[in-house]
Amino acid sequence: MTKKENVKKKGTSSDDLGAGIIANNTDSSKCSKIWKMVFWALAAIGLISIVCMSTDAGMSGDEHFHSEHAKNVYNYYATGGEDSTAAVVTQDYNLPYYGQSVDNLAYFVTETFGIEDEYGTRHIINSIFGWLAMLFAGLIAYRLAGWRAAVITFVLIFLSPRFLGHSFNNLKDLPLATGMSLGIYCLVRFLQEFPKIKIKTAVFFALSNQICYANIPPFFVKFIGRTLYQLIRTHTIKTTHKQIAVNNGTHRI
Repeated sequence: MTKKENVKKKGTSSDDLGAGIIANNTDSSKCSKIWKMVFWALAAIGLISIVCMSTDAGMSGDEHFHSEHAKNVYNYYATGGEDSTAAVVTQDYNLPYYGQSVDNLAYFVTETFGIEDEYGTRHIINSIFGWLAMLFAGLIAYRLAGWRAAVITFVLIFLSPRFLGHSFNNLKDLPLATGMSLGIYCLVRFLQEFPKIKIKTAVFFALSNQICYANIPPFFVKFIGRTLYQLIRTHTIKTTHKQIAVNNGTHRI
């Protein structure tokens, strides 16, 4: 066999190897679509299941206090601030320090639509927020490792007795988990989209902070803010230096 024929044979072998890689990528893409459908199917089943199970949940130990505070918050806005009970901190009443977004939402729903079963409504709304925490945990896994990882993550969290139980009647701590889950998901999206951040990512990131801001440790907020600031600052400096180099004709392509 001549050297030329040997080179040609090697080239053909390389082409076959490339075709195999493309085929594997195609199969991988098909598997990804299947895992994606499995994830959203399980998410839908999980939503229905968790809402149904929450209807049989009892009251938690401090749920009554937060329900009363939600009523005070509602009255504060309904009276234009004249009823300031919700904003006054006393020795026996420190609930103004707590995040109340979901409690307030639940009370607003029951008051607006005249629903008599206040605690049943609270539990259903809280179960939806618990499901959202599971959903965004799965989407974080998808962003980092694909749809199969998302399925595994969602199933493991849903089958966690402690987390599932808190999703029924803990309107104080569970929304914090939801806000953190959504916030981390948006942070991952932010880093993947940077420097061209989508408006949707920024809006949902702000929403996640609104849900649980009162319960987030200050150092965590400072860490996120400092990290984002350094990313934007570093990118801006690099872009500026690159533009200066192009203008001066010293930039190498």
